Amino acid sequence: MSIQQMKVLWAIFEAAELEVPSLYSILLLRQKLNLIRGQKRETHSKIEIYVRPLPELVKRVFADLQMSAEIRRVPQFSDNPKEMFESPAFAKFAPKLSGTWGQARLYRGDIMYLQGGTGKVIHFKGEQTVVYQFRNYGNQFCGDYQAEMSGPTPRFRRGPLSLRDETSGNKTKRYNKFESMFAIWPALPKKFHTSNFINFVSTSHEGDWRDVAEVVLQDLSEDSDLTLGLTVWDASTKSYILVVSALFSVMADNPRHYQICNVAGARACYNCRICYAPKGQLKAANPRNLTETLRIIDDMNATDNLAAKRRLREATGITVPVPNEDNPYLQLSNFDPHKQTTIDILHTSSLGPIKYLANSSKLIYAKKKPTLASKSLQKRVGSLFTFLSAYRGPHSIAAIIIMKHVGSMNGKDFKALAQISPFFYPWFDWENRWLWIALGAMNKLLYDTHFEHRQNRATLIQNVATAVQALVHQNFPEKAHEHTKIHLLCHLSEQFLFWGPLSMYAVEVPEHMNGDVRHCLCHGNRHCTSRDTADGLAVVEGVAELMRGGVVCGHELTELTKHKGVRRILKLDEQESRKKVFANQFVFFEDWKKIGFVKSKDEAVIVVQELVRCGVNCWGAPTYQFDAKHHDIDVLAVSGMADVLHDCWGDTLKCNWESDGKITHDSRALFVLNPFRLEEHHSCSDQEMWNIIQIALANNK
Repeated sequence: MSIQQMKVLWAIFEAAELEVPSLYSILLLRQKLNLIRGQKRETHSKIEIYVRPLPELVKRVFADLQMSAEIRRVPQFSDNPKEMFESPAFAKFAPKLSGTWGQARLYRGDIMYLQGGTGKVIHFKGEQTVVYQFRNYGNQFCGDYQAEMSGPTPRFRRGPLSLRDETSGNKTKRYNKFESMFAIWPALPKKFHTSNFINFVSTSHEGDWRDVAEVVLQDLSEDSDLTLGLTVWDASTKSYILVVSALFSVMADNPRHYQICNVAGARACYNCRICYAPKGQLKAANPRNLTETLRIIDDMNATDNLAAKRRLREATGITVPVPNEDNPYLQLSNFDPHKQTTIDILHTSSLGPIKYLANSSKLIYAKKKPTLASKSLQKRVGSLFTFLSAYRGPHSIAAIIIMKHVGSMNGKDFKALAQISPFFYPWFDWENRWLWIALGAMNKLLYDTHFEHRQNRATLIQNVATAVQALVHQNFPEKAHEHTKIHLLCHLSEQFLFWGPLSMYAVEVPEHMNGDVRHCLCHGNRHCTSRDTADGLAVVEGVAELMRGGVVCGHELTELTKHKGVRRILKLDEQESRKKVFANQFVFFEDWKKIGFVKSKDEAVIVVQELVRCGVNCWGAPTYQFDAKHHDIDVLAVSGMADVLHDCWGDTLKCNWESDGKITHDSRALFVLNPFRLEEHHSCSDQEMWNIIQIALANNK
């Protein structure tokens, strides 16, 4: 327990007017908070890894009243999905417990008596197809088969699953590059996909990604409780129910996805894990499928000729298998890695073309020969950046980082940079201004979940991806050929249609949680880091559940979380945000319907000059100009801040950037509401975004 945690704990005891317990009592409390301890499992390579069992994590989710009440027990398809459980992918991959054949209902695990042997029901495809394992009368396994559930109903006997109650549940896993594994639950709304609800599963600094996957995926094998049916206590219905779970998707960065799909990687001749497009091709090709991948791997294993294996690798892009190091994901039933590894937009977009262009612009800035010293030029650029951007992200980005140290920025920084870059970089990187506009539009469309028509949004994503690919190919042909991330942009639209908004599958939250894992690994006694990390993060999850009102360690501790002083110290109650309004800034008012410029302000009333629509600028964004009217409004009537910038680049006129870092705006006095900001109220219409994309694409010369 850290010193800071001890201080908080002692403050709680003081606020609750309780006697400070002994250190021994605190250690006993820690043991009680460790609800799900890690279990030691051994890999085939004799590496010991501690795993928090997935069935126990599922039980804790259903035992939590707040979470169990919002679990979607069946897919809830929507034409405009905003949650994972509303997507077509969830409807397809959700485990089906039963199917109807004639007048009878078959369940997973039932034994069918067929001609020549028996078939054990594994799962169902759609409404009419059953998949079963066939064994002859000598009990020899003959393979997996499927049959249409039509015609005469076969004789069958009930398996263990059909003797229980019927319900279903799903979950996904988050897997990251530090050989750690997290689990989130797609059957829950996205408000439960934060660090307070994501479950840590396992980590190891000794084994690689295969070892961690091997010990964790044991809980999802064909004969596991989660596959056959796990009986859990449901706090919302106050009854025991049956839960069947399957691996929904693996969310990771691109190198890990290559490994999971057994694709050789970015340097292979066919380096896309989704299709068979050759290296350098920007358009999609025929899709990969698991059956073909397994056949190619079998062909490689069937020969000892290394040259033959390499020829197969060059012709298909499939990795040459390493002896005694099988891919655990390929051995998992009902999981297709080519289809169930969603594109991570953080690593594909933010750390892809946005980062490439930022690095290029940094080099252009470094080579620029100003009339003044280089430091003076940088100072003016920094002044311009501060003046133009009203962006307030999770942490500030200093101008010197953008101008000289882009390599020190992380994915979130590039995600923020794309929202303001079209207004910033053209001052000294004029040649790439259309690519910056296209990247800003793509960043907006990928992360924004406020859309009304799924097909319209998919069309916009397809067009902006095409524009970015064309502009990258024009300005940076070597990157378009070498980097797989540029090719992956062509798959964004189809993945959006199937999975829903791809921002739901971004790995930003578990990437942040890796800091906690790294802290446990670095500050332990190094005797058994896998066990210590599992126990330490289990305590963190136990505290989070206790703070939500769960009965973790007894009634007394639950009552303690209701104490006003304790809730104030731990900030358990939502604080009302006070709106800070200052003069000379743009704001939304009248319930986000109008935009105005604050001319003056006193304690309770501000004077606002309204902005009205007047047309579009040279790159398609709506423009505004000042209205003669002034409004006296209450400070509480302000809806929020507006990121409004001067339209500095017209068809014929351009504002002047003076030597002292100030800008002399031209006489048009036109303004633009930043359409690339991710906030809902900065969004423009689909038609306006379409115009911006088409104008950027038209300038591809």
